[in-house]
Amino acid sequence: MRTQSQHQQSEHQQRPLNNGYVIVDTRTDAEAGGGRVAGSVRASTRLCQNEVQQLVGHYRAGRRVILLCLRSQARAPLAAQKLLQVLDRQGARNIGEDGVDADSFDPKVCVVEGGFVALIQGLVRSMPQQVQQMMASLHDVDQYLPAALIQDFEPDRWAVTHSPDGPLVAHTSELQSWGMSNAESREAEELMEAETSEELSYLVDQRLSLSPPAAGSMPYIS
Repeated sequence: MRTQSQHQQSEHQQRPLNNGYVIVDTRTDAEAGGGRVAGSVRASTRLCQNEVQQLVGHYRAGRRVILLCLRSQARAPLAAQKLLQVLDRQGARNIGEDGVDADSFDPKVCVVEGGFVALIQGLVRSMPQQVQQMMASLHDVDQYLPAALIQDFEPDRWAVTHSPDGPLVAHTSELQSWGMSNAESREAEELMEAETSEELSYLVDQRLSLSPPAAGSMPYIS
């Protein structure tokens, strides 16, 4: 029997990659249920040594390494930092007059701002206003999600509410991480739909605000 890490490593090795970039998904199994970025590869949340070396290979081949997790607030940025540290130890980055500044970010290693949640929310908010206003769940908009970008989408894994800025989405694992029972999770989703839960609205609306890149940081893409 293969372990989760072995399964993810095998998937990492076998899935065909775009010649210009590789998208690395560091979400947990619970978070990954509900959809994925087309062409992305799964990796362990902490990036094992074998996975790091594979990413080093992609980097050396000139590919851009794009990382994401559920909201890209911790695991994806940490994975990017780990990769940059290994690249520097191996002398893989072109640091010098015409290359990367050792104290600045590297444009070839980046993180999707807001993670997979922000991607789904952005797609939902790009839909026609009438569709946005009428949606009660993501079952109502499944057919609008571009298959070239999102695959294996499961609407039941998502909660949606509305705000003056547009629909807000959250993954059910975020509700369950609070230790809620299924009944409590459903009740929380009903509160969101009724716009009476400020805490949940804050949860699904919070974004990682970016100040100018600090020394040794990496760029975010949105």
